[in-house]
Amino acid sequence: SEFTNRDDRPEPERYSVPRYELFRLGGREALRAIGENDDSIGTHEVHLTNEYFRPIFRNRDYRTGPLHWNTLYGLLYLGAGTVGFGFDTMTKTDQFVVDTGLGFEASIAVRDFDVILRVVWATTLKAPGCGEEDQTLDCRDLQGSKIRYSVRTVR
Repeated sequence: SEFTNRDDRPEPERYSVPRYELFRLGGREALRAIGENDDSIGTHEVHLTNEYFRPIFRNRDYRTGPLHWNTLYGLLYLGAGTVGFGFDTMTKTDQFVVDTGLGFEASIAVRDFDVILRVVWATTLKAPGCGEEDQTLDCRDLQGSKIRYSVRTVR
């Protein structure tokens, strides 16, 4: 083995819990601007997200070719949270990540199907800086922008 001492191993490999079972700070259901790789995982995680929906139009029938746009909402998003391998990371405010975003959610009728399309563009406002000695998260995965989308159908 390349690591002779348990403390020499990367933090996620020091636990018997598989990586896929650890908490993730980013993703579609957490902070939207954060990537979902191993640099934003931990055994302790806390996050808060809030979305504000503003109707642009409701119960309409705007036709675009075979599509019938029924409803369109504008969306504002704000999220904050942190993740780490100890309870002490929950109290370090310099390790918190804050992100914000814009998007829309639309209901579109295509033949006999209702399609619910949701698109959110999110960007990081605050993340731990690169090069800090006590940093527990990799800043490259925490800074930047992402586009998240989901498509659901109902018949």
